[in-house]
Amino acid sequence: MKRLDLPALMSDGAKGALIGIGVTIAFILITYGFPDTVGAFLMLIGFGLGIGFLLTVGNELVGTVTQYLFPKMQRWPLFNVLLVFPVSVGIFFPVFSLFFRHIPIGWRLTYSIGAGIASVMVGFFFVYAQERGARLRLEQENQRLAVLAERTRIAQELHDSVSQNLYGISLHLSALEYLQKKDPEAFQRTTQILREMVSEALEEMELLVYELRPLVMEGGFYEALENLCGLFRSRYKLAIATSFKGVDESLKLKVQTALYRVAQEALNNVVKHAQAKSVRVEMELSSPGKGVLRIIDDGRGFDQAEIGGDRQYGLQGMKERVTEIGGKLRIESVKGKGTTVTVNF
Repeated sequence: MKRLDLPALMSDGAKGALIGIGVTIAFILITYGFPDTVGAFLMLIGFGLGIGFLLTVGNELVGTVTQYLFPKMQRWPLFNVLLVFPVSVGIFFPVFSLFFRHIPIGWRLTYSIGAGIASVMVGFFFVYAQERGARLRLEQENQRLAVLAERTRIAQELHDSVSQNLYGISLHLSALEYLQKKDPEAFQRTTQILREMVSEALEEMELLVYELRPLVMEGGFYEALENLCGLFRSRYKLAIATSFKGVDESLKLKVQTALYRVAQEALNNVVKHAQAKSVRVEMELSSPGKGVLRIIDDGRGFDQAEIGGDRQYGLQGMKERVTEIGGKLRIESVKGKGTTVTVNF
C-alpha cells in the first residue's frame, strides 16, 4: 500500500506549481498577448501557481487513495494517471464556477476539461520521472554490488595467497635462529625458501594493487591490456601472446573499462581453472568504437552446464559488463580442448 509522504508531496507540488506558471503564461501570451497591467500579470502567475500545485497534489492524492482502496492498482500507474481526469474535472468545475460566475457554464466546463487534461499530462511527467529515478537507483545499486564483489574477490585472493605466504614466512623465521646454530645447511635452505616466498608475496601484492588502481588509460587501452598480460606473465609464468589491430582512441572509457575487466576475469579463470600452457589475447577494431576481443587458452576446458560457485559468479559478471555496453559475450569451451572467450561490441 502506498503511504502518503507529506514532505515529498509538498516538494512535488512546488515543482508542479512551477510547471503550472510556465504553461499558464505560455497559453495566455499565445492566445491573448501580454497582460495590460502588472496586477494582471501577477494574477496570472498566481493562477498558474495555484493550478499547477493543485493538479500535482491532486494527482498524488488520487494515486494514494486509489492504491489504498485497491492495492493491486499499484501495478498500473498509468491507469491511476488516467483516473485523475474525471476527478480533476469534478474538482475544478466548482472552483471555476466560484471564480468565474460571469462566464457561460459551457466555458466553465471547457476550462475544467482543460484542467483535467493538464492533470493527466502532469501525472505522466511524474510517472516518467519516478521510473527514470528508479532506473538510476537500480544502476547505482548494481554498481555498488559490483564494487563489493570486486572487493570480496580481492580480499579472498589476499587471504588465499599473500596471507598464507606471510604466515609461512613467520613460521620459517621463528626457526632460523635455531637452524643457524644447529644445522647450517638447513639454515641456507630455509633462507632460500624465505626469499622465494617474499618474492612471490611481492608479485602477488603488485598484481592486486594494480587491480585496485583506477583504470586510467594514459598510454592507451592497448598498453593497459599489454601491462595486464605482463603482470600475469611474471606472476604466474604464463605464456601470453597479444595481437591488437585498429586505433584504440575511438573507444569510450565505459567500453574500455568493461573490456579490461572481462579480460582480467578471463585471465584469472585461466590461472585458477584452465591449467593452460599458453594464452592468446586478440583485439581488433573494425570501425570507430566497434570490434571484437578474444581470449583463447589451450587449457583443459569445461562444461558450462556443470560450473558453479565463484566461477559461475565470475562468468555472470562478465556477461553483465558486456551487456551494459551493448555487446555480446560468447564462451566456447570443450573439455580437453581449451576455451575461447569472445566479446563483440
